[in-house]
Amino acid sequence: MERASRLFAAQDGVALVAQLTAVGVSEGLIRQRIRTGEWQRLARGLLAIGAPETWRRRARAALLAAGPHALLSHASAARLHGLDGYDRDERLVLTGMTGHQIRSLPGVAVHRSTLLTTLDRHEVDGLACVTRPLALIQIAAVDGRDRAGQALDSMLRDGNSPEWVRHTATRWRRHGVPGPAMVFDLLHERVDARLPRSWFQRLAKRAIAARGVATVDELPVHHHDGHRLAVLDLAIPDLRIGWSARAGGGTPRRLPALQTPHESVVSACSAGRSSRCGGPTSTAWTKCSQSSGRGSTSAPQRSRRRSRRGRRQLRRERQRGRTTAGQVIRSCGR
Repeated sequence: MERASRLFAAQDGVALVAQLTAVGVSEGLIRQRIRTGEWQRLARGLLAIGAPETWRRRARAALLAAGPHALLSHASAARLHGLDGYDRDERLVLTGMTGHQIRSLPGVAVHRSTLLTTLDRHEVDGLACVTRPLALIQIAAVDGRDRAGQALDSMLRDGNSPEWVRHTATRWRRHGVPGPAMVFDLLHERVDARLPRSWFQRLAKRAIAARGVATVDELPVHHHDGHRLAVLDLAIPDLRIGWSARAGGGTPRRLPALQTPHESVVSACSAGRSSRCGGPTSTAWTKCSQSSGRGSTSAPQRSRRRSRRGRRQLRRERQRGRTTAGQVIRSCGR
């Protein structure tokens, strides 16, 4: 029984009857444990112990029931690989090799393909799944361009080779196979262009472009003495306007004070809360402008006033629950 316990522990509380008999558990003992409720029958030849039901446990059960010629794929593989936008996806999808019997459990989608080979097999934390490029091709076909683009961005940031993705898409490019063409298009957009620092930046650029406004990516803002003040994610240099597109949840950051009495940097962030579901949740607007002097008031006095006003406004914003991104309304100057 000790060997059976280790088997269940190694497989997320799930085991095949054939595996149990192979480690010395008799069929009589198996029937007894099922009668007493210590073990539960999930499907013919598949048993589980009374452990909490999790996505990983269901994924393990799906793989064991399907057999060795099936792999977790599509959204399930994207979740295992940690691709952006899929960390909470509950779908269970398998892809099996054509010509082999693939048994599916309730709630598990099964695809079959003649193109699936051992080259497409990968293992993440003991669960067999398709490789990252193939998962990308599959979610492009099922979930569309935006979800695939978000996933590809995360792959490139993780250091995955574009050539690896391109080679896999070439191998899977067949008449009637959706996905590879879209992946080629997404690669063309990203490999030959500068990769945005965040998925939110890409969405913000698209939304602004839809209004007929052209923007510059990641524009550095320098003081007249040469030192850099900030890097704007998107900017319209002629209008001296820029955006910082970020998810909420950062810590307030003071922008460096300018060295002349007639310049200031004002950074304000809009409403939004941090989300793990992949949507754009907050946008910070940054404007670089010039401010005029105020009569005979000294520059240090003006700076202290601005600082106090900025702190009071920040407190009001927090009380209203509207300030969540990493920049704070701040006017810096002397």
